[in-house]
Amino acid sequence: IIIVVLAVVVFVTLQFLPDEVHMSRSTTVEATPAEVYRELITFKNFNAWSPWAAKDTTATYTYEGTALGVGTKMSWASESDQVGSGSMEIIEVDENKLVKTLMKFGGYDSSPTASYIIEETDGGTMITWTYDELDVSGIAKIFGMMMDGFLGPDYEQGLQNLKARIESAPDTKAAISVVTTEPVEYVGHIGMPHI
Repeated sequence: IIIVVLAVVVFVTLQFLPDEVHMSRSTTVEATPAEVYRELITFKNFNAWSPWAAKDTTATYTYEGTALGVGTKMSWASESDQVGSGSMEIIEVDENKLVKTLMKFGGYDSSPTASYIIEETDGGTMITWTYDELDVSGIAKIFGMMMDGFLGPDYEQGLQNLKARIESAPDTKAAISVVTTEPVEYVGHIGMPHI
């Protein structure tokens, strides 16, 4: 009878837990929104700041779709339980403001999204990295309640790595101006030289 009562309590409790999961972390980077956006619209540099890349240096990665923006996709395969297998695909962008990805994880039916929200601030640019999952059901609701503690530290490390990467990038801004010069006459042969 105790097992039946416990099962009923768990079942009833699950009905009242939220069926959506949301988690986010933020940091401010000394860079322009355009510089941050450029880093986030491709997966080619993702492992340079990803918190999971160091957890399994033997994981394999494949890239599909476009090089930048919507349609860019990265898949990975890892034997490590901390990394697993899955894919991320950029599904929405708003230039210098948002990059949204759809995630798939091996052995997990749900399709959560992660967004990078980019906002200009007085001190540079604030990046907010979110995790969102809808229609969570059953026992997954309990895991959803623990998502902040489970995924939050990885997001914090990833944002710290991303901040360091962007802020240490060489300054590629070049001053461009129009300069008027005096005409120069050249003396030379036009056409192919005879051999």
